[in-house]
Amino acid sequence: MKKSIFTIVLVVASLILFSINAIAAGPYEPYLNYSGQFTYTNSSNKLTFANTAFSEVTYLGGSSETYSVSPLDPILGASIYIGDLFNSAANSTHFDNGSGGGVTFEIKDGTYTYLTATLTAMDFVFPVGPFAPVALSNIPLTTYNLTHMSYGSGFSSQYITELMNIDVPGMQFSSSFSFNPPSFPPYNFVSNSNGTMMGIVSAPEPISTALFLAGGLTIGLRHFVRRKKIVS
Repeated sequence: MKKSIFTIVLVVASLILFSINAIAAGPYEPYLNYSGQFTYTNSSNKLTFANTAFSEVTYLGGSSETYSVSPLDPILGASIYIGDLFNSAANSTHFDNGSGGGVTFEIKDGTYTYLTATLTAMDFVFPVGPFAPVALSNIPLTTYNLTHMSYGSGFSSQYITELMNIDVPGMQFSSSFSFNPPSFPPYNFVSNSNGTMMGIVSAPEPISTALFLAGGLTIGLRHFVRRKKIVS
């Protein structure tokens, strides 16, 4: 009896550990690397983004292209356009459209709009608390959700084609912020601030992975419960 319980616990723990490793294996292909700039204006509580350009695209299977080496995929010549985000007060790390909702997120160039989505509210996570008396100079990489996706037409982009073929329900927008220069006193958004941002736009965790983990856990438990009944 005790041995069976121990075995079940061991199987469950192994599957949980496997699931943690699988989830941590992101970003999931295909994905884009980007960099840009941000500005926060104290008087209007407004956060804006500019010059967010892509430097590299990684496709399904791991192959990639960079903008500096004659890019074939036009997505590398596009930019990210994000609607203005607001916080309710200068000491708040929660940003949304000013009414609690998300803002428009677009990938486009002067000719085509490749992807349109909604960027959900952004909650910045500081490493030691939002306004601790420490000279914070950056906000670490944090992931936000992109929903209500739609694609443009009239262009040939392997990146967009792969997204359409795997039929992702949404995507992930990950970003880190570096203040340039860090504000002093170290209150970050309390005063006007600006700096650089960088991160990735990636597909979400494959649904098949989640189903595999859930199915594996169920089968494992049933196997050992059935075996216990037979033995008893």
